[in-house]
Order: sequence, then structure tokens, then C-alpha cells
Amino acid sequence: MTDHRRIMIIVPNGATTDNRVVREAESLKRAGHDVLLVGLRLPDLPGMNAITPGGVMVRRVNWQYKAYSRIAMKYAMISIPVILLVAVIVLLFLSWMYGVLLAPFAAALLDMVAMAARGTIGLMTSSPEEIPLQSPMGIMQQGNPFLYHLLIIAVLLLIAAAILPFWKRFRRRTQRSMSRFSSRWGFGSIRSKVMHARNYGKRENVQSYSILEALLAPGSQWRGGLIEANARRHVQDSRTDAFVEIGEEYRPDIVQCHEIGSLPAGIALKKRLGCRVVYEAHEIYDDLANASGAQLKAHRRIHETCLPQVDGFVTVNEDIGAYYRATYPALPTPVILPNSVYPKRVSYDGRLHEAAGLPPEAKIMLYQGGFSPNRGLAVLLEAAFSLPENWYVVFMGKGPLEMDLKARAREFEDLKLEAIRGKLTMELRARRDDLAEPLSAAVPVTGDEQEAVLQRSPVVDLMLGRFLRAPAGEMRRDALEESVRSIRETELRLGVERRLRHELDQIRFNGGIRRARFIPPAPHSELVEWSTGAALGVIPYENVGLNHWYCSPNKIWEYANAGVPILASRLHYLNAVIGRWDLGWTFSSDPSVADIVSVMRSITEEDLAAKRKNCQRFIQADNYPIHEPRLLDLFAGLGASKPTSETKQPLQQRRGAALESVEQR
Repeated sequence: MTDHRRIMIIVPNGATTDNRVVREAESLKRAGHDVLLVGLRLPDLPGMNAITPGGVMVRRVNWQYKAYSRIAMKYAMISIPVILLVAVIVLLFLSWMYGVLLAPFAAALLDMVAMAARGTIGLMTSSPEEIPLQSPMGIMQQGNPFLYHLLIIAVLLLIAAAILPFWKRFRRRTQRSMSRFSSRWGFGSIRSKVMHARNYGKRENVQSYSILEALLAPGSQWRGGLIEANARRHVQDSRTDAFVEIGEEYRPDIVQCHEIGSLPAGIALKKRLGCRVVYEAHEIYDDLANASGAQLKAHRRIHETCLPQVDGFVTVNEDIGAYYRATYPALPTPVILPNSVYPKRVSYDGRLHEAAGLPPEAKIMLYQGGFSPNRGLAVLLEAAFSLPENWYVVFMGKGPLEMDLKARAREFEDLKLEAIRGKLTMELRARRDDLAEPLSAAVPVTGDEQEAVLQRSPVVDLMLGRFLRAPAGEMRRDALEESVRSIRETELRLGVERRLRHELDQIRFNGGIRRARFIPPAPHSELVEWSTGAALGVIPYENVGLNHWYCSPNKIWEYANAGVPILASRLHYLNAVIGRWDLGWTFSSDPSVADIVSVMRSITEEDLAAKRKNCQRFIQADNYPIHEPRLLDLFAGLGASKPTSETKQPLQQRRGAALESVEQR
């Protein structure tokens, strides 16, 4: 009898969107445990509470406000002193200009005016010797300093009013650059950092914004690192605080941390509540393909700090497990739980073809998943336009590359259409005599045959009628024949162009040149129903790092479960599984268009049928119910003590030894 445990599962995403996480949570609930699944509240998942189909309660933490507030405060603490310092410098500069340049200039100007006025009045009323030699402004400065400075300011304002029209013209010319400058130096800088945090929190991307970073960190790498480090720290801290807050309320016996983003929260709960922690690594986070150097350093720091305190460790395949065990010897023995699925067989109802706008007889090469960098999607898109006749590539999913892929698809369609236009033009010109009447039918004749000639073509009737009816001798016969030939050639060209437009319109209407189609992601519960419509499933990942080299994506089991053979890059794990079970075909681990097209041209209907049967055998031998007991046994045995010995070998040396160990396997 399994002991009843309170299990809190943490995942740094929307929770219900991760099929693996939901599958494991429902397994633990069926085993008699009290399970709470905690994820993140995101723009596309705004609900704070939910329930999975298997009855697991889901809570999503509201972390954004706290993260954005912290980041805004950090940049305010940096920006406001800088703004105040600039303001003080400007005031000192203006004071210096007033005391050294402006005030003496205005005073001299007033002295000149006053002296001229006094001199004129003195000459009219008395002798020049009676005119005082001291300047009027000097007398005023000694007798009434306030009035003196007030008069100086008034004079300066009058001068400013005189030059104001010229200043307005100058400001209009420089308004755009001044606006950009002020926004980057002012509170627009703070706002841009908050926007960066919002983007970082959603996609974990890195961006650079304003001149302020150039002052704080002159180097571009430092600048990017400063922004990313600040965003990551406060996003991670806000998420961790929110997870810990729910954990203190729920008080679990075991915390299961999916992915590295949830691990600090699990360790924090262990220190506060004394609970056990299970870490489930879906990938090699020390070597993610799309992560920046600063992000990879942060991942390694989290692993070095937290992994010695982990009580159970789960990962997706033996190779990744061997890497972690060799790199971090303090980890418990890995429990291998592949990305397998529940076996399912359905009858295809045509939904994939309908969504892609394809006829039922079209053959679909399906890519399902995220549109992310380093997944070979650009190469796959280009290869789509060189596939054998009646083959199409359908991209089912979403991601940061979606708009770029669609734009490139339109470019390839335009190129394809232009090539078809050139080919059709040559073909139609070669048989243009079939599109219009022969030239001999329009050669002018005399007598009763004229009317017959005129009725042969409306164009000839309209353009040559006047010449054929002209009085004898007004036009030589050879000139008339040349005109007829020219008009006939024009008529033939128009016929070719008309037929060409018709052919191209038919091609556009039929969609034959749209060899790449894009559709939204399918619900996980209906993935088999959608994927069954494909003739081939593709995994074109690029060999850009350890995480890709040893990856075992969900697509292996999802395609096979739908009875769809697999075409994949020749990466380590993918190649091993496809080769062992004969599930499909592989191409170079650094894929090119030629690689994909070459394999596709070699595939026959008999090959596809044989691979479909192998997919069924694979799923019967490797599915989630077969692996599920390992997960349940791990949670049932967590009451035992855990070894605490830890090596002091440097991380870089342990990572190198880990790679050698995995390669030897």
C-alpha cells in the first residue's frame, strides 16, 4: 500500500500546456497521493486556477507585477540620480553662462544705451564735464542689486524673444532627433526596461535598448549582460517567491521541480519545511542551443548550488542521465522516464488536410512543435519547394520564428511562380500558332474575298478595314502586307499573354505552388487525431550543442503513436531509436536542402507502409504505462536517507569527464 503523500509539482510554464507534466501529475494522483500542480500565469493563460482532465488541481502564480515593479525600481534608482546629476550640471552651466557671458553682455548693452541717453540729455542741458563718468548699471548694481538683476533678466528675455522665431525653425528641424534623445535619457528608458522584462519573462530573450546602458557599461557585451542579468534576477526571484508562498500554504511532503527554473523554489521550500525534492531535467540546461552565455552561467550556478540538496532525479534518456551524473556526482541515481505517450489508435477524419487547405490525396510532411531557432526550420521550408510532386510541408505550431517563416514562404512562392511563368511563356510561344489564326488568313486580297478576310478576325477588321477599303493606288501592297504581319504578331502575343494569365490564375487558385502551409498548434488531447493525417513526420534539428545531440523530443513518440514514419536529423539519440526500430529515415546532422530532397525522392509507398507497421510495434514496446512504475517507485521510496558525499573536482573538469563517459557508453 502506497503511503499517502502531499506532492507539489512546480513547472516554470503554464502547467497545463506541458503534456509530460500533466501525465505524471495524474499518475501520482491515481496512485493515491494528494497532488497540486503549480505553474505560471501567462498572457495566454490568465486563469489563476484550473483542473486537468485527470482531476489534478492547478494553480498559477501571478508573478509579473512584482517582477516588473522591481525592475522599474532598479532602473529608477539608476536613472533618477543620473537625471538629477545632468540637471545640476545644466544649472551650473547656465549659471556660469549668466555670470560670465550673459549678464556682462546685457549690462554692457544697457550701459551703452544709458550712457548714450545721458550723453544726449547732458549735451542738451549742461556742459559735457557735468556728465557722470560712472556707468548707470554700475550705480544700479551698487544701489539696488535686485533691480539690477531683474533688469538684466528682462533684457535677456527681450533678446530671447527676438531670436525665438529662429529657434522655432531650428527646433522643427531637429524635433525627431531631440524626441528620441530625450526618451532615451528620461523615463522612457525606465519604461523600455520594464518592456524588456515583460518580453524576457515570456520568452526569456535578451534585448538592448538605450544610451543609459552605454554610460553604465561601455562595452556592448557588458551592456547586454547588464540588462539580461537584471531581468533574469528579478523575474526568477519573483517566480521563486510566488512558488514558495504557495508551498508554505500547501506544506507538501515532496516537491517535484520540472526544469531548472523551478529548482530554486524547491530547495527554498526544503530549507523552510524539511520536505523532499525531486528534480526532473527535461534537457541539458548547461548547454541549451538558444541560451546566451550569461544564461548558461546562471544555469550552472543554480545546478552547483541546488543539485547537492536534491533527493531524487528524473530525466528523459540514459545519455542525458549519464551526463548529469558524471558532471554532478552528488545527484542520486537518475530515474529514466522517456517522453513516451499512452498508446492510441484513431481513424483519420481529414482534419489536417482541411486545416492546411489541401486535397485528400496530398501527401503531408508534418512538423509539429515550436518555431524556434536551431531547429532546421528554414532549411525545411526551402526544401518544401523542391519536394516530389504532390508532397507538402505543414508547420503545425507557433513560436518566435513564425512571422519570419511565413514571410520566407511567400518569397519562395513568388520565385516559384516566376519560374512557372517563364516556363509557360516559352511553351506557349512555341505553339502560339494554335492560339490565333495563321498569318495567311490575314493577308489582304482583292475582289469578293475581302469580306471573308475581314470576318476572320475582329482585330484585323478594326485595324485593317480602312486600308483594305482605301482607293487603289493610295497604299502599296507590300506596305499593307507588312502592316498586316505586324498586327498579326501583336494579336499572337496578346493571345499568348491571355493564355498565360489564365494558366497562372489556375495555378494560384489550385494552390499548387504553396508547398509550405502553416496551421495553429493542435490541442494535446487531439494530437493523434491531427497527426494521423500526415504521411511523414519530420524532426530537422541542427547539431548545435550537447542538448540537441542527446535530445529525445516528444515528437518521436507522438509521430509513432499516430502511425507516422519519421524523417529526422542524424543526431545521437534520434538516429539510435530510428535505426533500432526502423521507424523512418535520417539525413545529415547539419541538414541542407539537398539532404532532405534526396531522401524524399528515394521514398516509395511500400517503404512508407512498412515503416507505419514498425511505428505500431515501437509504441507497443515503448509507451508510458511501461515506464510509469519507475516514477511511482521513486516517490514511494523517498523516505530513505540520501547519500551526501560530494566531489570537490572543478565543474569544467567534471563536465569534460561527463562527455567522455557518455561517449564511451
